[in-house]
Amino acid sequence: MTTDGRIWYLVDDANRTVPQGPARGQPAPEGRRTDPPAPTWPVTRTFILSTDALWNIWHGVFCDSGVLGFRGPSGRGALHFAWGGDFLTGKRDLLMAALPGYEIRGEIGHGAFGVVLSGQDRLRREVAIKIVHGLDGAADNAETEALTLARLDHPHVVRVYDYIRRDGLALIVMELLDGGTLRARAMRGLSTEQVCAIGLATAAALGYAHERGVLHRDVKPANVLFTKSGRLKVADFGIAREYTGSALQTTTAVGTPRYMAPEQFLAGRLGPFTDLYALGVTVVVKSSETVGC
Repeated sequence: MTTDGRIWYLVDDANRTVPQGPARGQPAPEGRRTDPPAPTWPVTRTFILSTDALWNIWHGVFCDSGVLGFRGPSGRGALHFAWGGDFLTGKRDLLMAALPGYEIRGEIGHGAFGVVLSGQDRLRREVAIKIVHGLDGAADNAETEALTLARLDHPHVVRVYDYIRRDGLALIVMELLDGGTLRARAMRGLSTEQVCAIGLATAAALGYAHERGVLHRDVKPANVLFTKSGRLKVADFGIAREYTGSALQTTTAVGTPRYMAPEQFLAGRLGPFTDLYALGVTVVVKSSETVGC
């Protein structure tokens, strides 16, 4: 994530013909990261990357917050970045109509797929409202995420309350996790005992999901959150997938590079071991550094 909230990520886009990315070891041209005019959603820029450019992206652009997806025999993909909350401009009436009886408050986060607002539902529960635009099937992914979360009733998995789709927007209403992320807590410093407790609680949540045939695929500090009382919750099942048997065969490498297992990079067979690899990296990284990238 850049300092102004833009998320960079890769998707397959074989039909584009635009300039190649930088060679390995060279910085990305600054001209490709300048600020464009104020956008209205959807706004993306697309660049075809050579496979060598992935090295620069892995080590330079992506940290805890990026999501990567890459596919194609040509070894090329498309680099997009998108703005978070700008697409909500002028849509407050639409949100009020979609969520009658809700109190909608301010933005608490945004990323590649939309924005998250805080609010209060009709039952006066404090909630987070994840609003996803309809670009590239993202609304369908939001429905899958909501249905997946509805199946997972565990004290260390974020709870979902509702799913609404209206006029090109998809809304997931979840419990509000206002105790911050593991990434933020690690920046303030964690004891060895705290890191162990965090690892065990996250492992319990993932084990529960795996028993029900769900792979998270994006375990990282930014997706481990806490309630105000300090209870850990695994969140953001946006790229989670259901699987049967012992593994899931994939054709696209999707995840956050810093925490992805080798088989995830290779778009191979994924299983519970894939999430456990990411958890292991998360625990090691956040127990050995003061400030994450």
